[in-house]
Amino acid sequence: MLAEIALPAIDRIISHFLGQIADATGDVLPMCAAEALVVYPKWTPDYIFGLLCPDKLSIVRCVSGFDPHFPYEMFIGLRGEIETYMRRGMDYQTAISEWFK
Repeated sequence: MLAEIALPAIDRIISHFLGQIADATGDVLPMCAAEALVVYPKWTPDYIFGLLCPDKLSIVRCVSGFDPHFPYEMFIGLRGEIETYMRRGMDYQTAISEWFK
């Protein structure tokens, strides 16, 4: 995957994770990536990819046929397709929007 495609996705993953930690703890101070790894040391590939999941996924329609009542699982189920689009040069927002309209 091209760096210009991967880096914005990585930035989104890190900021989304740090936002979740701040929401859960009420801590308004930004946490660095090293501190984030201490808080959540067992990052799985699906967990990391899931941090790209749009916040409002439950209000969009999935064109894949997955059950829309489980938006997070549906998003993880489409990981291969979304990553394939990203490898072909689409940014992560475009790749995701190809499956969710």
